[in-house]
Amino acid sequence: MLHQVKIGLRYGLLVIPVLASVYVESYSSYGIYTLCALLLLAWGELRNFAQKEYLVWTFFVVEIGYLTWFGHHYAGLLFLAFGSTVASHPVQWSDRKHAVALALAMCGLNGSLAGRPWEWVLMGNIVVITIGVLMICIYASEKAQCGMERLNDDLRQQAYELEAARMEMMQYARRVEHAAQAEERNRIAHELHDELGHKLIRLKLMMDAAEQVKAVDSDRAFGLYDSVREQLTASMELLRMTVRRMKPSEGDVRTYSLERLVQEAESGGVLRVRHQVNGIPYALYPSIEVVIYQNAQEAITNALRHGGATEVDIYVSYHPEEVVLQVGNNGSKPELPLERGIGLRGMEERTNMIGGRVEWTAEPYFTVRTVIPAATKNVSRSSSR
Repeated sequence: MLHQVKIGLRYGLLVIPVLASVYVESYSSYGIYTLCALLLLAWGELRNFAQKEYLVWTFFVVEIGYLTWFGHHYAGLLFLAFGSTVASHPVQWSDRKHAVALALAMCGLNGSLAGRPWEWVLMGNIVVITIGVLMICIYASEKAQCGMERLNDDLRQQAYELEAARMEMMQYARRVEHAAQAEERNRIAHELHDELGHKLIRLKLMMDAAEQVKAVDSDRAFGLYDSVREQLTASMELLRMTVRRMKPSEGDVRTYSLERLVQEAESGGVLRVRHQVNGIPYALYPSIEVVIYQNAQEAITNALRHGGATEVDIYVSYHPEEVVLQVGNNGSKPELPLERGIGLRGMEERTNMIGGRVEWTAEPYFTVRTVIPAATKNVSRSSSR
């Protein structure tokens, strides 16, 4: 819009004074006058192709000089054409350059009006100064707009970088969890191989020896059998200890259990919670389990606090590509569009961090859905092969 205003002032203040002067003044040769006017318009077009700084100033000074001669020689309203020159300043000029260019235009204007009545001089100066002030406002607006565009580009670039960093962090967290699981598997495999494996091999050798000597020395054979039995007992105890270390504690298993959450929610006797699992459950990363648990907990809290609900339904659906948590309640429905509070914003932030999304609907009753990609399922399966 500002650029169009500049273009309109640039060419309007060239064409209108040239045409109006024909009706104000009488010229001996309208052909020469027309040629001079066309040269002025052509020069204005040539200025658009000047790129280097010295060429821009050269074209500008020559145009001022030409307008000074043209306006002084043919009089009329040609002094208004100086407003066109003022309107053609490049926006990237500094304030100092704009001031110098305006001063040169004012000098040329007063030179073209030399010998004319003071009323014309005053009117010409007022018109050009007004145009100059208008152009200063336009230049300031253009600079502000360019600054906003650059700021917007920077913010967009930072948003892209932030999203890339978030995705990289998610991938890194998954690799760390996968590496930790692989390391633990390797440790357990080595422990079973080094401890239990060697014991079983030794027991097999002792059993073979007992079989060989039982026909000639039964007492020695029974002694080997007793030793095998004792070592089998020790091996079974070693196996139980290893399995016990592999199995997490009951508290760790139930910390983010939806069953535990349901029991806690119903313990007060105010709320009835129904929990249902759809699809075939598969192992999830701990980070996904935490988000599902906390989002379900927050949805139940909001149902009690804001909706006054007495019944809550929790559905967890396992799909090949995603896990969906759906929490609905029979409480009062919020007004739409929904104004997100701290709770919903927290749910969105947690879910977005692992690449998921949070949705809600008020029909047939208010329901919050948490959709999380389950790409870690494939990683887990591939690593177990």
